[in-house]
Amino acid sequence: MINITIVVPIYNKANTVLQALNSILYQSYNRYEVIIIDDGSTDDSSKVIFNWISNLDCVASNKFKLFNQVNSGVSSARNKGVLLARFEYIAFLDADDYWENYHLDNLLILITRYGSDVNLFSAGIKYYSDGIFNFPKIPQKYQNDFNKLDYFKVALISHGFVNASSVCCKTSSLIQHPFPLDMSNFEDSITWARICGSKGFAFSPSRTSIYVLDNNEGSSIINFTNYIRFRDILYTIKDVSFLKLSLFLFLFTLFHLFHVKTRYTFSNFLSNSAKIIFKSFIVDFAILIAIITPAKLLSWAKKIRVA
Repeated sequence: MINITIVVPIYNKANTVLQALNSILYQSYNRYEVIIIDDGSTDDSSKVIFNWISNLDCVASNKFKLFNQVNSGVSSARNKGVLLARFEYIAFLDADDYWENYHLDNLLILITRYGSDVNLFSAGIKYYSDGIFNFPKIPQKYQNDFNKLDYFKVALISHGFVNASSVCCKTSSLIQHPFPLDMSNFEDSITWARICGSKGFAFSPSRTSIYVLDNNEGSSIINFTNYIRFRDILYTIKDVSFLKLSLFLFLFTLFHLFHVKTRYTFSNFLSNSAKIIFKSFIVDFAILIAIITPAKLLSWAKKIRVA
């Protein structure tokens, strides 16, 4: 039987974390352990979690372990959870989000079918906001069956394939490719890219991972130096061609810059771009296109990578 470690990083999520934990508790597949890493919360997150665990029966409470650390960022929290994991597979769930009660079963099918071929497995994603579910568009050819997909292709066409609350990875791959501690944006995307490499990942179109837009802060603050760090780590992937990595870098950066430009003032966008100019030809080219693209075209361009 397959056992799964579930890592839940939290920081000031006292109001949402119980929804996440209850969605784990009520999973139809119960061969799991849960490692909760409180990354130095200043609210009552740890107290809320401790009281919740204390009220579980003995069998259930033994599955949930709470650990505290000095605030070091989500990558540090996830990496600590990986090092504490006892099992061969690790699924992640952010404290903002939650799962359908058959999410682990969904992942289990992928592991059983593709476990010898890939290191990363992901379930379909749906968004929840203001009481309404929204569904990131997935091309028709990927909607009807389990698939092994090319991360560097599908990650550019939709947000519906992989996120930090939909994935399960082999523990060994996460130890080999830990989340980078020096990135405040894109740290999950670059980690999935490294783990997938040329092997790709296994995907289920069944949307059992719920990303709660009402709760998620998202990347409200973008440190543009992370585009350069993303590039540096991306080019350490040795089993994917330089040309393919370069095209991925350009499109990933461009699509993200289109999104950023709609949220920043033009002067703020220029001043942040100036901090990284001349450090990467590919990133510079993406910045130039984003700068000269009229605002009216940005909404259309963003639809290329459906949010």
